[in-house]
Amino acid sequence: ILHFPTLAYLPQYLSFFIIGTIAYRRDWLRRLPGKMGVVGFIVAMVATLTLFALGFLSFLKAIDTGVLQIPPFGFGTWQSAIYTLWDSTFAVGMSLAAITFFRRFFNKESKMGSFLAQQSYAVYIIHIPIIIFIAYGLRSIEMASLLKFGLAALIIVPICFISAAIIRKIPGVSRIL
Repeated sequence: ILHFPTLAYLPQYLSFFIIGTIAYRRDWLRRLPGKMGVVGFIVAMVATLTLFALGFLSFLKAIDTGVLQIPPFGFGTWQSAIYTLWDSTFAVGMSLAAITFFRRFFNKESKMGSFLAQQSYAVYIIHIPIIIFIAYGLRSIEMASLLKFGLAALIIVPICFISAAIIRKIPGVSRIL
């Protein structure tokens, strides 16, 4: 009804949630071989160079024909199917790469790390409205897109984690979030 978040990603989000829960309970994240992360990264990059480029042809076609819909993915086109295949392949490949990378190089206990870990699920649940609110507030600032993205990130990330910590202080909420 609200298109928030888009239902197109519901199967992917639901699958990641279910598989992540199973992975945690069976200790797959610790036992996942480092080579699997390398394979995931390579698969994500190959998929980007092939599938994304192929799916992006619909964008180039739209520019060529003057269609104002951007991005022109969807509507049952073959480019849309290829883009969807890339999106899921990239998500799984980069997830495997990130798990093994961070496990190898950043697997240390710290107070800040513990705090962030405790708030992470709540941040996942609440981040979208915060991003929209802050992005809407920054819309009138004139600067290069990449700089504006950096500015938004510097504002949004701390607000998300602080908001999550405050929400989790509500009695009983920390058991759910």
